[in-house]
Amino acid sequence: MIKRRVINDEIETRILIGIIVSTSFARKIVPDLKSEYFSSDYIGKVFDWCKEFYTIYKECPGKHIQDIYEENKEQLEEAQQKIIETFLSKLSKDYEQQEEFNVEYLVDSATAYIKQKSIRSIVERTLKYLEHGKIDKAEQEFESYKKIAKVTSDCVNPFSPDFIKELYLSEEEGTDNIFIFPGALGKIVGWHQRDWLVAVLAPMKRGKSFFLMEVAFRAFMNHKKVFYMSLEMSDNRVGKRLLRRITAHGKIEGEYLYPCFDCGYNQSGECTRIERTNKITLLNEAGNKPVFKKDMKYKPCTACRGTSNYRVATWYIIKKREKQSMQKSVRKANSLTKMYGDNFRLKSYPAGTANINDLISALDHLEYTENFIPDVIVIDYADILKPEDSRLIDPRAKADSTWIKLKGLADSRHCLVVTASQGTRKSIDKKSISQTDVAEDIRKLAHLDVMYGLSQTQEEKAESIMRVSVLANRDEDANEAQQVICLQQRGLGQVLLDSEITGMRAIMEDDSGLIEDN
Repeated sequence: MIKRRVINDEIETRILIGIIVSTSFARKIVPDLKSEYFSSDYIGKVFDWCKEFYTIYKECPGKHIQDIYEENKEQLEEAQQKIIETFLSKLSKDYEQQEEFNVEYLVDSATAYIKQKSIRSIVERTLKYLEHGKIDKAEQEFESYKKIAKVTSDCVNPFSPDFIKELYLSEEEGTDNIFIFPGALGKIVGWHQRDWLVAVLAPMKRGKSFFLMEVAFRAFMNHKKVFYMSLEMSDNRVGKRLLRRITAHGKIEGEYLYPCFDCGYNQSGECTRIERTNKITLLNEAGNKPVFKKDMKYKPCTACRGTSNYRVATWYIIKKREKQSMQKSVRKANSLTKMYGDNFRLKSYPAGTANINDLISALDHLEYTENFIPDVIVIDYADILKPEDSRLIDPRAKADSTWIKLKGLADSRHCLVVTASQGTRKSIDKKSISQTDVAEDIRKLAHLDVMYGLSQTQEEKAESIMRVSVLANRDEDANEAQQVICLQQRGLGQVLLDSEITGMRAIMEDDSGLIEDN
C-alpha cells in the first residue's frame, strides 16, 4: 500500500474549500476549528472570515467569499493579497465542481487533522509551562485534552437534539444522495446512498458490465466523482463502450432498430379511444407479434401510459445514427466534462490479479496526486477479485472475506460501492433470477444494502428487453415478483432507453396518485 506524506497545505486547502462551498461541511466542522490550527497564514485569515459569515448566517459563504475578500483586503499585506486572489480565482473557476464532493470523507479527514493539531498545540503549551515550573498550568492544559477528545470522538448519542437535527438536515440537503435511475427503474429503489454496497446478480452474458457502466454514467451525470475498476476488460475496451454510451454512434452510419414501449390494447386492436395512433391491429389470430418490417404502417401508442388504461407492451422504431469518429467522440466528451466536471477515472487489472487492498492503494494515489476522492466506486466485478487472504482455502470463506471488505470500503470511504456477481449455472435457464441463484456463498446478501437481479430470456434478448428486479434491500421489503422492463440498444451502448414497471404488484404513478395495476 502507498504511504502518503501528510502535507498540511493540501488538507488545509481542502478543508477551507469545503467550508466555503458546503453548508453541510461547515456546519459539522466550523464550531470546533480554530484559525491557529492552520499552518498557512492566509488560510487561517480566510477561515476567520468564513467562520464569522457562518456564525451570522448559518450557511457557507459560497460565491459571497469574493465580496468578503473585497471588504477585508485593505487589512492584508500585499503578498497575502496576491496569494488569496490566486486562491479565489482558481476556486471561482472550479466552483461548480467543488459544490459536489464527498462531505463525510472530508469531515473524517478534517476531524483527524483537528485532533492532531489540537494535541500538538496542547503538548507544546504543556511542555512550555513545565519548563517554567508552572505545574498547575501544565495540568490544566493536559486536562483540556479531554475536551478535544470529546469533540472529535467517533461516538454519538443517537437521542441528542444535535444528532437528530443533523440527521434531518442531511436528509433535507440530500448530501448522502448519489444518483437515482430515471423513470420506473428509479422508483423501485429510489436514491442510491453513500455507504451502500450494491450488487447486480445475473447469469453469464446477461449484461452485468453494461449495467455497471450505466450506474457509473448516471452518477457522473449527477456531478459525482466516479472510480471504475475493471477486471474483465482493458482500458481500451471499457473506453470504447463508454464512448458508444455517450455518443450513441454506430460502427456505420445508418438506420438502427430501437425498442420502444407500446400498449397491449393497441396491439390487439381492443382500444377504441380517440387518442389511439392508428386503427391497425398488430397481433395475429394466435396473439403473436409479427417480425418487424421497415415499411409496416402500424404505429406504437403510449397515449394512456401512466394510467389504468395502459397495458405494457413493446415494439420498435427506427432511428438514424451517425458513424463513430474520433472528432465527434472528443467533442462529446469535452461537452460532458464541461457540464459535469472532470469526474471519471478508470483503472483496469487482469482478472484475479487485484484485490481490495490494491484498489485502496489506487484510491490513495489518486487522492495524493489529483485530490480525486470518489463518491462512487464501481468494480467489474467482485467475484474475480484476488482473495484478500491467500491463507484461506475454503472458496466460501474467500468470497465472504471479499464481500465483507467491500462493505467496509463503502463505510470507510463514505461512498457508494457497486459491483456484480455471477449467478449459478442453474440460473442460466431460469426465466427470472432470484436470491437462491447467488453463487459460492449466500452470505453475500448479508453484507449488501441492495441487490439487483437481471433476467432475460432468449426471446427478450432478441427483442432488446431486460427485466430488472430488486432481490434484496436492507431498508425496504424486496418483492422479487415486481420487475421493471428496460429497453436497450446495446450495439449503441444504450442499456436504459426507457423503463416500465410490471409484475404482480406493478405500481404506476399519474397525476391522481398511485394506481394499482394487477
